[in-house]
Amino acid sequence: MSGSTWEEVKKLAADFQKAQLSSAVQRLSERNCVEVINKLVSLKLVDILYTIDGKEYITRTHLAREIVDELISQGGKANLTDLVYILNVDYSHIEDRLPEVTRLHPGVKFVNGQLLDKPYIDGLALEVNEVLQRSGQVYIPELVKQFDLPGDFVLEQITQRVGTLIDGRFEKDDKSRIFTDDFILQMKAKVRGILSAATRPVSVASLVNHYNIPERQFFNIADELLAMKRISGSLIGGRQASKANFIPSIFTQMQQEWVDNFYKQNGYLEYSSLRQVGIGEPESYVKKHFAEDASVVFLPNCAVGKSVTTQVEACVDDALSSNQFIDIMPLLPSVISMEDASKLLKKILIEASQSSSSKPVVFGETCVTNEKHLEDLTKLFEKAIQEKANMIVTTPQYIQFQSGQGLVTPAKASRIGSEAFGVKSKKEDRRKRASEGKAGGGTQGRETKTKATKKKYMKGRGDDSESEGEQPCVESKTSPFFQFLPASDLIEELRKDEFLQELSDDILEEVASYLLRPLNLMYEEAAKKAYEALVSKSSGNRKLITTDLSDRIQRKLENFKLYEKGLNAVLDTDLRLQLDKFLVKSYGVELYNNLVQYCAIDNMIEIDLNRDLTTEVS
Repeated sequence: MSGSTWEEVKKLAADFQKAQLSSAVQRLSERNCVEVINKLVSLKLVDILYTIDGKEYITRTHLAREIVDELISQGGKANLTDLVYILNVDYSHIEDRLPEVTRLHPGVKFVNGQLLDKPYIDGLALEVNEVLQRSGQVYIPELVKQFDLPGDFVLEQITQRVGTLIDGRFEKDDKSRIFTDDFILQMKAKVRGILSAATRPVSVASLVNHYNIPERQFFNIADELLAMKRISGSLIGGRQASKANFIPSIFTQMQQEWVDNFYKQNGYLEYSSLRQVGIGEPESYVKKHFAEDASVVFLPNCAVGKSVTTQVEACVDDALSSNQFIDIMPLLPSVISMEDASKLLKKILIEASQSSSSKPVVFGETCVTNEKHLEDLTKLFEKAIQEKANMIVTTPQYIQFQSGQGLVTPAKASRIGSEAFGVKSKKEDRRKRASEGKAGGGTQGRETKTKATKKKYMKGRGDDSESEGEQPCVESKTSPFFQFLPASDLIEELRKDEFLQELSDDILEEVASYLLRPLNLMYEEAAKKAYEALVSKSSGNRKLITTDLSDRIQRKLENFKLYEKGLNAVLDTDLRLQLDKFLVKSYGVELYNNLVQYCAIDNMIEIDLNRDLTTEVS
């Protein structure tokens, strides 16, 4: 700017001031003033702002000064929207001056459309301190809601004044709450008293809710007290009050004493009983408690000790060595389930099989014997098997079966030799009664329950229904021709053994199902051997008889032809017919009788050679 121009400005300013100070006669008109201001603005010599109504001018510096003055007059808190109406200046002009205001006055803060100065914030801090000293703790979220200020701003201002205007402190890992030292001492005393008085497990959630203790504060104080051994116990379940529990040491000691005493007296521990005394995970607890005791056996629902297992092992070993059946359920405490008993027996048998030469066999999950005992049981039937085999090989059905020419019905097969033990079934009685009068049948035979797992041994068993049992089937030579005994009859025979009478019906049925297959195989083998012996014994006699019959048939056939030729020479027709009939009834019947005998012997069909056919030929 040149010197002349500046001098001109000074002159104009002096004239303007002179005009303002002069009397009304010498004052400038409003129009002249507007022209002067516009001239200064156009020359960019002054920077002014217009008011909202356009009647006044204001410089930016003066606007900033007025903003600060208004902030002070309102007690340190001013809303920008309120300043618009008070200062009669557009909102954008006020907002534009805020950086200058905060720069010139560092204590002034602009937050959420509001201006706050340092004295006002200090006043809030003093108010917070008053509440803090009265209640012992103050939550930052509550202050945010109360003062209607951003959480970060409130936390920042409170943090700056903690230890000075605010007599309190934050937690180490929690900035959401301020508390006093007296409050901490009070909480420590409360937590120490509560936990020291506890004699059984208590939920942390119930404690913090009932005694109004902050959750995080509770865990911090409890950890500190436990580390200092001021209280005796343990916190389990994590750091969430809803899942955490405090277990006092006295309760743990009582639990351990109860567990040890019960185990010592009874030799077992039932998991359901442990839950009743407050042990939440009994299986894990027992495994940990008896980790160094290798004699304890952990089962699905209980744990048994050496006193129980030793008794069962001794009885099982004795039964296996003496070839007897043993059911371990009566040897075990009544609370032990079938599942647990089965698991225990399997473990005992694994150890017993290492020292025993005979393989153990389990029936009904808890009853055991060895294979040798079962073999001995099958030997009890050897005599009956042999008798029945000797009887059945002489029947035409068996001979047809061996020659592969016959059809055999399972019902008929099961009836052959049914009296081998002198036991008659109800069906046999009905059959005898029906033979005296009207033929009939029924389905009133005894039903025998057999477990599905054992049905593979009973596939040869016929149905009680006569109509179903009479369906013909071609038997294979590789399968048993006849069933030795039905399962129901076999069970009755087993019940006669004094050592098997104590077994339950279910176990006895399983034993019978187990024995069916080996007995049927023994029966088939005995029948084959009996048949071979019968064939070998009768082969010599059969050869002599068939040779003799063959000679007789040959001679009688030659004589029959000669007689027939001689009768043809008779001229009298009536006489020749009478002689022909006589020849057929006498010589022809003898020839036919010899032919039948020859065919029967050749096919190994039993026939009385001394019995001739009648002379009446139909």
